[in-house]
Amino acid sequence: MKPFNFAPIAAAVLAGVSSVQSAVVYDSLGNFSLLYPALSSSQNPTGTGGNQYLGGALNLANFTPGEALESINLRMINQSGVPIVSTPVRLNVWLWNSVPLTLGGLAFADQVGSPGAPTAVFNLGNMSLNTNSSTPVAVTFPTPVVLNPTVGNVVGITLNYEVFEGGVWVSKANVNSGVLGGGSQAAPLIGSNPLGSSPNFAFFRSVNTPTDTTGNFSTSSSRNIGVNSGLPIMLVTVPEPGTTTLAIGAAALVLTIRRRNA
Repeated sequence: MKPFNFAPIAAAVLAGVSSVQSAVVYDSLGNFSLLYPALSSSQNPTGTGGNQYLGGALNLANFTPGEALESINLRMINQSGVPIVSTPVRLNVWLWNSVPLTLGGLAFADQVGSPGAPTAVFNLGNMSLNTNSSTPVAVTFPTPVVLNPTVGNVVGITLNYEVFEGGVWVSKANVNSGVLGGGSQAAPLIGSNPLGSSPNFAFFRSVNTPTDTTGNFSTSSSRNIGVNSGLPIMLVTVPEPGTTTLAIGAAALVLTIRRRNA
């Protein structure tokens, strides 16, 4: 009897393994028109806490509660008026499972991770960034972060960049992730912004209150700069464990059978 040719099956299964990909669950980064600081120069707060922390509510797509966040793509913008020259920079990220979306009180609740500390801190190494310019930033969590939104698939996120100056880490006004909005800015490619009202929507930015520099915000700190205001950001989850395991297991089985019939 002629041996059965498993090669086409093996190739198909292995192709399936290679096609198991992470899922983009929110993307407003792929279609931004213009990148702004948190507010225009005429609106920027004058205190030391202004425009150091930015936040948003993200309604995730292609997502099931309990899935884990793998990576984040975003921007770093420097409109502080002073260039950053070969200086260590780090990114602090807070993730929140609850976004009340009501005025009064705090913007977010049910932090992922240890309260009082960022969910994750990413050391970006030495960076140089001229004033009035921006650069892409991509970070991957050392351990994927499980998200369990309390209402639908809406989660909160807070972003803060720190620069190492004079032997200490400092937040600088107008060094942040930047925001989108106004003009011809389109809605997110994937997911949506549930904060504020259509068509402008909104984001959070730190002003001169202690709450706004702790990773959370006062709900009164929400702002918009025109149509589809929000954060330029992409969130990516890990592949579903069952899919990956099934594909790899099937590939291993086929390869074993091939070896036995060789």
